[in-house]
Amino acid sequence: MVNPCSGKKKGLFFYNTVVRRMLSESNCSCDLLITTHAGHATDRLREGGGDLSIYNGVIAVGGDGLLYEMLQGMESRGDRTELMKRITFGIVPAGSGNGLAASVVHARGEADGILENTFIICKNGSKVSDAE
Repeated sequence: MVNPCSGKKKGLFFYNTVVRRMLSESNCSCDLLITTHAGHATDRLREGGGDLSIYNGVIAVGGDGLLYEMLQGMESRGDRTELMKRITFGIVPAGSGNGLAASVVHARGEADGILENTFIICKNGSKVSDAE
């Protein structure tokens, strides 16, 4: 999911130039949702927003707010317990602060940035517990 309005409005640019290419090189298939309004990510992941059984991960290209929206949508689902065990969340910094994205890479002992966060996701290591 990409928030094209976060930060300096470069979320879609970062997705097209870095994230999409790295996912493709890692043989990861993906669907793209470009958010159009506040709460769009929550609505998409909420019960009735679609079948999530085909996904094993969700990536936020934006700021902390986009990931928060995604988690809010997941939390409202009846199947949330099963989904939260199976789905990995990733965040690629494109917001104004990017505190959460920086914390994830710091916990893994990695540098902070778009390339680094995307690389961790491609390695399926976006969970902080993987660093231990």
